[in-house]
Amino acid sequence: MDRYNIKNKLVKGNICYNENPIFILKMGPPGSGKSYIIDSLLGKQKVDKKFLSFNLDEFIENDPIFLSKSREIYERDINNNKKIELVKNLYFDRKVKTKISQKLDEILEKGMKNKCNIIYEVTGRIDTIEWFLRLPNMKNYNSYIIYVYSDLDELKSRVHKRGYDGYIEGKSYRNIKDSNIENIFYNSKKSFNKYKNDIKIIKIKNKTGKKPQIEYGKKYFNELKTHIDSLP
Repeated sequence: MDRYNIKNKLVKGNICYNENPIFILKMGPPGSGKSYIIDSLLGKQKVDKKFLSFNLDEFIENDPIFLSKSREIYERDINNNKKIELVKNLYFDRKVKTKISQKLDEILEKGMKNKCNIIYEVTGRIDTIEWFLRLPNMKNYNSYIIYVYSDLDELKSRVHKRGYDGYIEGKSYRNIKDSNIENIFYNSKKSFNKYKNDIKIIKIKNKTGKKPQIEYGKKYFNELKTHIDSLP
């Protein structure tokens, strides 16, 4: 089952009506490897089958019209910067026309009412954490934040590489300016420092060529891993 086909999961899956549902907010700068960390440490098969996964970029990238039109752009005989500009415009056009943000909010509300296991991806602004804490029905959840980061120079390198290597399925529009990467990096760090003593936060450093290191919240990680491993 496709991890982003959440409507299908709500109808046909066995991930809802849990007695002790899990809500994981995964946060961190672009290029930090949030999805990789979740899959490798918690188990990709469990994540795919037992959670509703919310990621705005992934939903739009799997939109058939976005896929088709972005491929057409990548095949055009124009320079890379122009391709990126065109795909960015296409991304925001599809975001508006599909009303994807509104749809995700509606599905999230329904999923939480039905006590579904949920993973929601954000970059880590403080207002996002505050939104997370204010969500209706959160009192029914075992909630965790997994904060993934890398050194700033490494993040920039990953984002630029991801932006220009292999023009397929809309990836290059993610190329982000260094100033934006720096802003997100410091904001997510600020969010961690503000809330680390108040909620269950797991901080993981993901450095290329090395095993991911849990720098904070090891007991929360073990608790979460045990809970996920016990899912039927």
